[in-house]
Amino acid sequence: MVTIEPEWTSDFERLGHLADDQIDLAVASILIAQSNYPELEGESELDALDSMASVLMNRLEQSKDDSPLHSMNLISGWLYEELHYKGNHQDYYDPKNSYINDVIDNRTGIPITLALIYIEVGNRAGIPLVGIGMPGHFLVGHLGIDDHFIDPFHNGSIISKQEAIALFKRITANRRNWDKQFLDPVTNREFIIRMLRNLKAAHLKLNDLSQTVKVLDMLVAINPTAIEERRDRGLLHYQIGNRAQALADLKFFSDSCDPSNKDKMVNKIINELGA
Repeated sequence: MVTIEPEWTSDFERLGHLADDQIDLAVASILIAQSNYPELEGESELDALDSMASVLMNRLEQSKDDSPLHSMNLISGWLYEELHYKGNHQDYYDPKNSYINDVIDNRTGIPITLALIYIEVGNRAGIPLVGIGMPGHFLVGHLGIDDHFIDPFHNGSIISKQEAIALFKRITANRRNWDKQFLDPVTNREFIIRMLRNLKAAHLKLNDLSQTVKVLDMLVAINPTAIEERRDRGLLHYQIGNRAQALADLKFFSDSCDPSNKDKMVNKIINELGA
């Protein structure tokens, strides 16, 4: 089973205490999946990534061309044209789109999980790929160039910087101003946080409160300073009836807020719970 021997409460909490460059995205994604599939071991998922990368390495060697655009074209052709990975446009908020075992089995996902597959396969083949956390959409970048990107949700198509900006404006309906930093690479921690927030939204949409709490446990573990996640977890515990856990999280949130900007609803619940 893929695991990190913990001195902490959970493997994921141990992961959250690692330096960013020590966070393995593939292992982190398996730990996330194990929250929903406790019997999942993870070896087959890592083997699948290794196998895909092995084929890619052979093709790179045969082509004798390691230029960024050629490498990206090779990965896209392999994953999307031959293995038939695709974006799930019909059921975007299905939680299965966020669990790596389901994405590999079904060859279907959302932008960030398809990006993870793309990056992990590429990196294993020696191609320096990174996640690009553009608001509203997730892209893949190559460290060798900064003017073209992969859109993993739309068949691994290569888009220019201008096309990425146009995509952003279309997705946001021009309600948000463009910032060139939107095309900067994200850290590994930011990558995982965004995956978890997508998963949180997917389970909330299904009103699956118990699984949403598990996702929030991981969000708090990897990003302890995000007090909004503590608030949301406390509110869910309150809905479920876990009074002690609700009180601990809501008090943490309230104590962390500016005294002049307290959340009245949260304070009302705290008082009801007896604090």
